[in-house]
Order: sequence, then structure tokens, then C-alpha cells
Amino acid sequence: PPLKDHDKPVLSVAFSPDGKTLATGSEDSTIILWDVRNPRDPKSLKRLDKKLGGHNSAVLSVAFSPDGNTLATGSGDNTILLWDVQNPCNAKFLKKLDEHKSPVLSVAFSPTKEGWILGSCSRDNVMREWERKASSDNVILLSVYKNRGKMVVFSPDKKTLAVSGNDNRILWTRTEILADQACENATKCNLRFEEWGRFVGPAMAYCRTCGNHPVHPSFIEAGREMAMEGNRPQALQQFKRAQALSPELAMNPVTEVERWENIDDLLNKAKEVIVSKHDLNEAEEYFHEAEECLHEAEKPDPYLNRKIIEAKKAAAQNLASQAVDRIIEGEVDEAIAIYKKAEKLDPRPKEYVDLLNSLCIWGSLWKKPGDVMRFCDQAVDMDPSGGSFHSSRAIARAVKGDVNGSIEDYNEYLKWAKPLPKIDTTGPEEWLNVLEEGGKITDEMIEETRHDFIEMTREQARAMPMIRRQSAVSAQ
Repeated sequence: PPLKDHDKPVLSVAFSPDGKTLATGSEDSTIILWDVRNPRDPKSLKRLDKKLGGHNSAVLSVAFSPDGNTLATGSGDNTILLWDVQNPCNAKFLKKLDEHKSPVLSVAFSPTKEGWILGSCSRDNVMREWERKASSDNVILLSVYKNRGKMVVFSPDKKTLAVSGNDNRILWTRTEILADQACENATKCNLRFEEWGRFVGPAMAYCRTCGNHPVHPSFIEAGREMAMEGNRPQALQQFKRAQALSPELAMNPVTEVERWENIDDLLNKAKEVIVSKHDLNEAEEYFHEAEECLHEAEKPDPYLNRKIIEAKKAAAQNLASQAVDRIIEGEVDEAIAIYKKAEKLDPRPKEYVDLLNSLCIWGSLWKKPGDVMRFCDQAVDMDPSGGSFHSSRAIARAVKGDVNGSIEDYNEYLKWAKPLPKIDTTGPEEWLNVLEEGGKITDEMIEETRHDFIEMTREQARAMPMIRRQSAVSAQ
């Protein structure tokens, strides 16, 4: 006899592996479980609807897990719902999978050695693979494949997967290969610590999703970070978990926490001697000592290398700030010496283009243009379209006596600045007029300009080049 309990058309049906239960999904957003042990007299066992945490739109696909204990349902509401159907009469909602961004058209299960894999396809031609292990209630998103169709099905022996491709082709993959590919796609390792938090959540402790791969380095690095931040209990717990998951690490959690606390102390000492004493040699000794904490490693440790680079960059930025403070006070030689040390620590001139501009303009206003001209040239070379850099070099060239060069830079600056309503070009135009009329930039003009700059607060003076550039960007 026909089964008539749905209110709207039935869109999907599936038998349980033992053939005793039938699941039907309908346009009315519900799933009904039927007892079909006697096909001549089927009985409705359970309606899975919104009251039980069900779908908000048509149920487009239903599938039973290999052991028959779980039912997956895909819907027009872009979600996959998992149901506990061990006892169909008392079926209940388990979990929502909401990674798809369009209606889920097809779902299909395949067994694995440790649980099952669920394949799902959506209307946007995206296929996703999910895994659940028998030892866990969590379902992990393993892989995402784009342009991989709207229909997924496993062969009766569950060894082959067929997926309709967006190019009208069928993609065939053995289940064993599919699982291996999923693990390979997980950055050729287990899930990153961040990925675990995103896909699984903090409720379940991190574990190896791919047994043939080691724990991802990011999990161990997170423990190191905790130790360096002074969070000893959490770091200890992290290292103990890593040791339990990968005994081959031969890690002593207590020793590991102490090691990274010591490394953090050494890096802080290195930064301190750089900032307070400008002593790069002593700082290098601390950096070397930090590296020696990992003397047993056969090759450099990437994480420690990153932390050392970060420490050097932080110290370099502090020195750069000191250099600007010194040159504003007229200590040009000292400022240049400090900048050179910052340059050794962090040889990235583009990161310090505004500092170079400050050295250029202030060194020139303190009548030492020759000492800072290379900084002026560097700033302009790095950003030829930066009008404020041309203005600074124009001052340096004018003070040095390079009239033609100064006129050229002032014209470049005015071409850049004129369309910008918030920039006052009065000072540069006065200097340009003097130079074009054959006059000289006098000491009085230099001192007056310097006085105007000094009237600003030190913080404003340090930020001035950046403010000019930001004004230009916002005006454009």
C-alpha cells in the first residue's frame, strides 16, 4: 500500500542496511521512519520535524550509515542533519553540519576502519567529506572539493565513490583512496590546532585524525606560546597531550615548559639590551643562548627562528622611534647611528620609509643634509609617487645647494599636493619661489621652518609623514 503520511511530495527515500526501516524525506521539511519488515503492512514509526530540531526546508536526500545507527538528511536549508536511529521509534537529533552554502542535494555513507565517511554535494557544485570515528561523537570536516557535482553515491561494496562532475563527467574514487586523500589534503599532516578548534571545537581534546601522520607542529607551537606567555598549567597540559598522541616525540612536558619559559626570558633580555644600551653584540649572545636551548635539534627550529625575528623587529621599531626623538633634538649623528643598528636588526627598508623621511627632513633642518641625503634618496626611490618624500628631499637639496634638484623635487611635490585640499603648500611654495628667482635659502629660513616643526609635539612630528600619506589616500 502507498505511504501517505507526508503532506507534500516525497523527494528522497533510503532503506536501512538491515532492510527493516525505510526513511522518507519530503518537501514538507520532515523525515518519516517506517517499519517495513512486513511490506504489505508498513507502519509509521517516527516523524522527524522541527520540533525535534529538524529542517526548515525540503528534505532532498536521506542516507543510513553503514551500521544503520545514524541517518543523514540533506535539505534545501543548506544543512545536513544527523539523527540517532538505533531505535527508530525513539529517534533523536544528533548534530547539524552547516558548512554548505546552498541546498544539499545528495548525501552518502561509506565505512572506514574506525567509523564512517559521509560524502555530500550541494547545488553550488561543492562536495564535502566528513568523518566520524567509532570512538567519538564528533564529526570532522575532512575535505572540500569544488566543481565536484550535485550527486554522490557509493557502490554496494562501499569501495567505489561516484560523483557527478560539473563538466558532465563522473569522478570515480576508491573509498580507501578517498580517505587517504582527505588526510593528504589536511596539510599533509593532521589538522592544524586552529583547524581543530574551527571544525571540532574545544569540547573535545585534540587528536590525530590521520593515524599515518604525526601531530601537526602547530599543536606543539601552541604549547610553546602558552609557556612563553606565562601560562604554565595550560602549556603543561598541551605538551602532555602531544606526548600522548605522538610518543615518538620523546618529550618531557615539564622540561619543555621550562625550556620555553627560559627562551622567552632570553629573548626579552636581548630586546632590553638593544633598547636600553643599543648593544647588538650582547643581544646576539642572548639570541645564541636561546638557540642553544634547542641544542639537541638536528636542524634549526622554525618556530624559534620566527620568535627571534619577531624580537629583533620589535627592538628595531623601538630603536627607530628613538632615532626620530634624537634627530628632532638635533642629535643627528646619534640618530643615524641608532638607525643603522635598527637596520641591522631588521633590514627591511620599506618598513621604515617614514623613518627615512623623518631622518631626511630633520637632518636637513639641522643643517646636515649631506649626512642624511641617502635616506632622502631611499625614501623617494621606495615610493616615487609619495609627494611628501619629494618635499623632504627638496629641503635637503636646497640646504645643500643643489638648486636644480630642489626645484625638481618641489615641482613633483606640488603636482602631488595641489589637488589635495587639506594640505597647506605655503611653505614649500615660498622656498621654491626663492630658488627659481636665483636666491639662496638662508639660515633664517631654515631656522624658521625648523621652529614651525618643533612647535608640533614630538608625537605629531614623528607621525607627520604618515599623516600626510594617509591624507593623500583618503582624499583620493
